[in-house]
Amino acid sequence: MVKIHPLLPKLPGQLSGGEAQRVALARTLITHPRVFLLDEPLSNLDAKLRKELRAEIDRLHKTLNKTFVYVTHDQEEAMTLADRIIVMRDGHIEQVGTPLEIYHNPADRFVAGFFGSPSMNLLDGEIRQKNGRAFFRSGDFEAMFRRGVPDLEGKATLGIRPEHITVLDGGGQREEDLSAKVALVEPLGKDTLLYLDFGSESNLIAVIEGNRNVEADTYVNVRFQDERLYFFGPDERRLRLGGSF
Repeated sequence: MVKIHPLLPKLPGQLSGGEAQRVALARTLITHPRVFLLDEPLSNLDAKLRKELRAEIDRLHKTLNKTFVYVTHDQEEAMTLADRIIVMRDGHIEQVGTPLEIYHNPADRFVAGFFGSPSMNLLDGEIRQKNGRAFFRSGDFEAMFRRGVPDLEGKATLGIRPEHITVLDGGGQREEDLSAKVALVEPLGKDTLLYLDFGSESNLIAVIEGNRNVEADTYVNVRFQDERLYFFGPDERRLRLGGSF
């Protein structure tokens, strides 16, 4: 089941890290446990082997139809392997939910910043209301939203994921669109990361398609996807708004 037949002639000290992990899984499987407890089983492996064994564990989970309790500090492992995630900090449970619930509806700032690669952009500032419009200000950074936020003012943290920042090609601009300097371009192949400088240490990361040509030290216009904005209060808990922006 775990493909260790070629390893049987070897002594334990002759096994590589990945081979030792497979043998450990086999030693556990042969006892037919009701629950599997895996405490960071892939932490000491290189990236390629981690992915291979992660797929192997996922296959075993589906084949055996048993409960796996899997401890990890790697949010990618949690997102890809789990049916249900318990996010803990300092021994306390922050949130429980499916991977997509955790990703799209984080309960607090810690969970929001932990899940996602690259992680969610977080800016500390304050919300103000003026003439029926809502503004968020953080240093030199100021964003205006299309609809007001009733009864919501004061200190807050704005959160938005890199994939929810639209870098405009030009034309069709709106009043709430912002201008930012591209401080760094990081090509990843399929995607490219843009490090956007709004001044006064207000920096955000945006994701664009890898085939788009954007150069460093140029300026671009960006637009936030209003329905994808998150706000967190001074206690780090997510602010539940009466409606979308």
